[in-house]
This record gives sequence, C-alpha cells and structure tokens, in this order.
Amino acid sequence: MRTGWSIAAAAVAAFALPSYAGEAAVPPFLVTVAPQYDPAAELRGLNRFPKGAAVILISGTGRQRIAPAFYASADPAVSFDGSRILFAGKTAVTGPWQIWEVSAAGGTPRQVSHCLTDCTHPLYDSSEESVGEFRLGQFAK
Repeated sequence: MRTGWSIAAAAVAAFALPSYAGEAAVPPFLVTVAPQYDPAAELRGLNRFPKGAAVILISGTGRQRIAPAFYASADPAVSFDGSRILFAGKTAVTGPWQIWEVSAAGGTPRQVSHCLTDCTHPLYDSSEESVGEFRLGQFAK
C-alpha cells in the first residue's frame, strides 16, 4: 500500500484534451491523485483509495478538480472529441462508486450509472452514445 500525496503509476490517467486559446504549448491532461493507493485492493474487494482521491485537470492556466464536491473521483476517460470526461466518483465516504460525466470545459457532473455495487473504470465506446464500466471484475455496458 502506498501512502503520501503522490501519483501512483496505475492511478495516472493522462489524456489530451482540446487546446484552448492563450494556454501554454503543453496540452491539458488529467491525473488521479490520492493520499493512499492500494493497486491490488479491488482484487480483495477493498477500496483502492481508502482516504479519497481526486481527478485533477492540469493545463497551462493551472490545476483544478473536475468534481470538487466529491469525496473521491478517479479513472478519468476523455470522449473521442475531447468535449466530455467520464470518471468514477463517490459523493460521500459510504455508498458505491458510480460513473459520472462532466464537460471538459467544467460544470456540474451528471450521474451516468446507478449501480448497487461499485462501478469503476469507465470508457467511451466508438459511438460515444453509451459507456461501459467494470463491475466486480466484469465488463458491463
């Protein structure tokens, strides 16, 4: 188990987002940061981020959480056109992880899944009209 505010390799998701006028040459990207990360926790039915986590958008203009009101957010996936971001999120310490979507430009996240158990690792399919997520080691769509 890793502790400290570091970015564990398995917890990093770096995806290029569309460039915005006036930003530095480095394209915006997303990372998941957490004070504690256990990469094998899901295999044991435990939480990978027992002390919370946050998806951070890093751009030439600064850093910002994509879901600042959430207890935890992780596993970002960017839509093919770069306009939307899917992520796994928990609004509170208790309750299952759900899949959420937010505009890459910011805004209020919209809940996409309504799972009774944890839904994590979202992704867009090529039609971008539906999303998939892993549920207890199985792919659901």
